[in-house]
Amino acid sequence: MTHRRRLFVPFLFFLAGCCAPAGPLVKVPPTPDVQSARSEKAVVWYTPLRRETADRLVAAFRKTHRVEVSIVWGTNLELVTHFLEGLRGNKSEVDVLQLTDPGLFANLKKRKLLRQADVPNRLRVPHWMRDPDGFWVAPFVVTAVLAHRADRLKQGKPPRSWRDLADPRFRKRLLLPDPAEGGPAFYWAAAMVRLHGWGFLEALGRNAAAVVPYREAAERIASGGEAISGGLSGEDAWREGQKGKPVVLGIPAEGVPAIPAATALPKGAAHPNAAALFLNFLLSPAAQRILAGDGFYPALPGAAPPAGRIALDKLRLLQLPWEQTAQGGEDFRKKLSRSLKAGAPASVSALQPSRMRPSLQPGTRSAPGRPPNPVKEVSSSHPCGWFGQVSVEPRLAPSS
Repeated sequence: MTHRRRLFVPFLFFLAGCCAPAGPLVKVPPTPDVQSARSEKAVVWYTPLRRETADRLVAAFRKTHRVEVSIVWGTNLELVTHFLEGLRGNKSEVDVLQLTDPGLFANLKKRKLLRQADVPNRLRVPHWMRDPDGFWVAPFVVTAVLAHRADRLKQGKPPRSWRDLADPRFRKRLLLPDPAEGGPAFYWAAAMVRLHGWGFLEALGRNAAAVVPYREAAERIASGGEAISGGLSGEDAWREGQKGKPVVLGIPAEGVPAIPAATALPKGAAHPNAAALFLNFLLSPAAQRILAGDGFYPALPGAAPPAGRIALDKLRLLQLPWEQTAQGGEDFRKKLSRSLKAGAPASVSALQPSRMRPSLQPGTRSAPGRPPNPVKEVSSSHPCGWFGQVSVEPRLAPSS
């Protein structure tokens, strides 16, 4: 009995240690200094986010914290180029840099051009939506989905999977985003190659009516110019449905690329306290509701998804290794673009090239009203049967 007691007592201490409350594993960053932020008076935000959504966020931030925000819009590559040009000329103005291309931050982090996004709300965001070293965090997620015009596909079944887009019955009816411009279109095309191989991109090109800039795809589907789109922004398709357009948003059987809208704080910013305050606000419940109200998936767990959209944690997410994929650089983007365009007709964008325009009075427009009857998202399999987050490896498709 004595021997048994000697063994039992240490075992009790072991159990007590296992069951004891765990201490903090991560130091919670300090709350941004509101008074210092207000004394800086302003923050400059570089973002590819749609203007209406950005204006609503800025208006809410200004009302709460009485700090102005100037916005510079552009594509991911335009914003990074403008940022780096400003550094070379010692005229960098950006305080908060946001990109729907998390891989582009790898080079900036390596060159020590970013400071840690050390705001408390960052720790509330799931790990896959933030840099492991704390240099960027995503307030929302962009998805690439299927979309079709219900009035243009009255006969025959719409596509239910990415593979369906290569079906000859969709010849010259397919609108595709150009991966050469980077961002979501680039990661969508890279995901298609990893799922189905390079020959699949060429097959999509043969079915394409046009390969256009990412921003243009939603407008052309909305106007009825083409019947089907692959790789279209789920947010854009959702908004067109909310407006009453016969645009149906579909989730393909293989899953959806889900791209974190990474946001970072550059070193040497003119308004560091205001920048930290604004970033923390973007990750607040109030900002998350604004993003969801415009069709974006919010980053905070438990935040309600856009009305009628399947919750993000119920989707099969095709998460690429962002930094590794982006390391392919311009040559990789061009190769993806050439593969798509190999069988596609030459097309000229109906839109003028985007120019970066600082907003002098952001957030002054009235917020659009929510439509009364949201269009529901459709999928080809029940969401509860999906696996959730899935990392896509080269030449390996997740089982359905």
